[in-house]
Amino acid sequence: MGGFTHCFVKTLESVEGQRYLQRNAKVSYRDELARQLAGTKEAPHARYDLSSDHEIISSARRCERRLPQLFQHAKGSAEKELAKATASFTYRSLARPFWPSEEDDVSPGPAIIDRAPSSNGKDTHALTMQELEEIRRQETEYKQQKLEQQEPDDYNGRYIEGKRIGALYRAAEELAAGGLFIPSSPCLISKKDTLSLPERLVEKAKKREQERDQGVVVFSPRPTARGRA
Repeated sequence: MGGFTHCFVKTLESVEGQRYLQRNAKVSYRDELARQLAGTKEAPHARYDLSSDHEIISSARRCERRLPQLFQHAKGSAEKELAKATASFTYRSLARPFWPSEEDDVSPGPAIIDRAPSSNGKDTHALTMQELEEIRRQETEYKQQKLEQQEPDDYNGRYIEGKRIGALYRAAEELAAGGLFIPSSPCLISKKDTLSLPERLVEKAKKREQERDQGVVVFSPRPTARGRA
């Protein structure tokens, strides 16, 4: 439905909404009132690291899902350049909770993600912050066990570390900006949407991981699709 303009506008709406939630979650995480409410039934559950895997992947899909159509509809050099900038901006935004730059004041993401989560999770809105933290702690222990059963260098496994998600999205950010990666699936971190990641993207992500471990500053373009937030 819709052409280039529709995909462009809807993508930016979704990404800006996601960036707002990232910032708001950081404020909630450190706010004194939020800490005071943490022991009550009115506990604010805005912290990104306490989100379920289904919520994480669903929010990423809302941002990414129109990118393939955006490139398909792009006609002429101006639209093609805008499509590349939009994809790069989207991937950079999704990387922030898992691999923030110095300018990113956002809530951190979960340590490990199940790339094929169930959508029938327990409603956590009535839980206190302590109860929710305990649930997520237990889930993380389980996912850690599953992660250890995978090949360490496997980017296509069901379980993936948050820092690897950051490397993946940072790699996509750079490659998309240079026109070396064209989105073809609704969500990179969803096992349902992306059974096998493109080899070029994986190789770049591995390089990004190495650079991060060595303290090298990551690629950080200034997309023209929208200003910083």
